[in-house]
Amino acid sequence: VSGSPEVDNRMAEKRSLDLARGKTKICIGTSFERWRQLKEDKGLKTDAMVAELLLHSHCLRGACNFRLI
Repeated sequence: VSGSPEVDNRMAEKRSLDLARGKTKICIGTSFERWRQLKEDKGLKTDAMVAELLLHSHCLRGACNFRLI
């Protein structure tokens, strides 16, 4: 049984957004609190910014075989 067209559209949009989000989702397990603290300490607005900071820091230590942007 289907709802109104508006409800159906919202549900379809939510499914689409959930699928897109799932493609970039990672599990950081017990490190979640440390992740949030780092984000706050550095004044970063997004989780993507935290990931970039950590990758950049890792590569600066010579642990990457690719060129930094």
